[in-house]
Amino acid sequence: MLVIFLVAAAAGPQLQSYQSNDTLVPLCEQQSVACVGYIEGISDMLSALADRLPNTFGHLYCPPARVTPETLRTKYLQHSRAHPEGGNYPAAESITDMLTSTFPCTK
Repeated sequence: MLVIFLVAAAAGPQLQSYQSNDTLVPLCEQQSVACVGYIEGISDMLSALADRLPNTFGHLYCPPARVTPETLRTKYLQHSRAHPEGGNYPAAESITDMLTSTFPCTK
């Protein structure tokens, strides 16, 4: 993950501190490493919160063992196109929605 972040930081276009869907979708359409790094960062953060604070967060999504960065990028773009009203929403919110609907946890 650190490698992806460092590559994304060195490669253009640069990410802003706040990402809306309107700013992240074009990066994902260009197959930018910044897009994949952002999605994986949100995914990692949600997993870390679930592991460290299970009584507060729990696992919001349960991906299969091998999910490729390309799959995450494609699923995010599909989700964003299906919900165009979310253009100004935080990209992190849409990524979380995509992860929970694409990879629901079963009991």
